[in-house]
Formats: sequence, structure tokens, C-alpha cells
Amino acid sequence: MKPVQYYACEICGTVHQTEKAAAACEQFHVLPKKVDRRISKKLWMPYPGAAEMDRYPAEINVEMEDGSVWIYEIGRRYKKNVG
Repeated sequence: MKPVQYYACEICGTVHQTEKAAAACEQFHVLPKKVDRRISKKLWMPYPGAAEMDRYPAEINVEMEDGSVWIYEIGRRYKKNVG
């Protein structure tokens, strides 16, 4: 039996066979810089007694390190992770 060594991207977790490939993967990613909620009364109407999931925005703006801004929208609402 021989040991096998792999390298994982610290951002996405993809496993690579070489350190160079893992480093290239890490350099490829553009990381979030700032997150802002989008206010839309249709999509986000918190009120006293609302369901837990209705307290959170359905869309957020995410400004990336390169200056681009992406809109992330909840496609399906999940319960919060309590573990």
C-alpha cells in the first residue's frame, strides 16, 4: 500500500492532484466583499407574528472583490441551521 497525497482548494473544497492545480483553483475564485439586502415589499414583508422565514430577505446584493455586484435570490426557503 502506498500513501496518496491530494490538495484541496480552501475556497470550494475541490480536490486536486497537485499543489499547483489547487493554488490555481484558489486564484480563480472571486470572493464576496460586501453583502446588502435588497428591499422589495413583495419579497420581504417582515411583520410581528410572521413566519420565521419571512423575517429574512429573499434577495441580497453581493459586491465582489473585483467590483461586480451579483444578486442572489432564495429559490427555496429552508429552516436555519441549528447545529
